[in-house]
Amino acid sequence: MSNKKLWNKLAAVTVVSAMILAAVGCGTTQTGAMTQEQVEDAALEASQIEAAIEESAAAEDTAFENTEEASAVEIPPADISEVKIDYKTSEIYSKEDMDGAIEKILDEFGSWDGCVLYTISYTDDTTCTDNLSYVRELDSEKDYKQCIVFTSNFHSPVVEYGAWEPDYDYNNYQWILGRTEGGEWDLLTWGY
Repeated sequence: MSNKKLWNKLAAVTVVSAMILAAVGCGTTQTGAMTQEQVEDAALEASQIEAAIEESAAAEDTAFENTEEASAVEIPPADISEVKIDYKTSEIYSKEDMDGAIEKILDEFGSWDGCVLYTISYTDDTTCTDNLSYVRELDSEKDYKQCIVFTSNFHSPVVEYGAWEPDYDYNNYQWILGRTEGGEWDLLTWGY
């Protein structure tokens, strides 16, 4: 029997004892003793409380075992091996510019155990230009001159793990990066 179950049984016994003492203290009979009916009522109520406590403990044990099973499942590292890159057309950024940003995305995604990355796609020049002020708000200590935005499609781990909905396809998941004059890309935010 687990410590939790022992404590629950102790709690049930304590509740029963308190009920009996309360009944006796009320002087329900002239001698201060409980009637047979009162004893039976207290015993019935105590057994119902004990059953509810045991049911709750059993549910908690089952939930704990399920959590243990899920944590016992070995989560593979993130899979970026077959990601397809869509550079689209940009008048602002070269393929080399984009590759520098994509490298930052892949570095981050590589830490997302159990996830499989399918695609990374450049959004468009307008989206990037429109998000420059947002990038500057995200980190006002740097003087960002450029913003680049990508979307991705990926699949979450099959079992519940981290913040992800299990076994779910995330589509158009956004990545926003900023770059100072002559600097490298900084991955500033990602999500929806």
